[in-house]
Amino acid sequence: MKADACANAVFDKDAKRFWHEIYKLSNVKATTNVSTIAGKVGDRQIADMWKQYDEQLYSAKYDNVTMSVFLDKLTSLHGVNHCTGLFSVGDVQTAILQQKSGKSVGPDQRY
Repeated sequence: MKADACANAVFDKDAKRFWHEIYKLSNVKATTNVSTIAGKVGDRQIADMWKQYDEQLYSAKYDNVTMSVFLDKLTSLHGVNHCTGLFSVGDVQTAILQQKSGKSVGPDQRY
């Protein structure tokens, strides 16, 4: 029916009515931003939710079991000894800077 209203306005050569119908179709009252996430409503509550999540994520204590699993995987991938295989933040930064832009790892773990 809405499309018919637009079409009729075109056939009647009524530009004002045509654009009025287009305006109604565009749903200008719809928001382009999410207003609710995980039960949190509004910008402030959503921002606080992410702040708490990040604080928890970045203040987590080391978990020896998870660290052991990580080191085992690292060893199996690269044959690195646990004692000498640790790397620094600088090593990570260097590796990131050496990555090719716009590329992702394929199924064979190569670029």
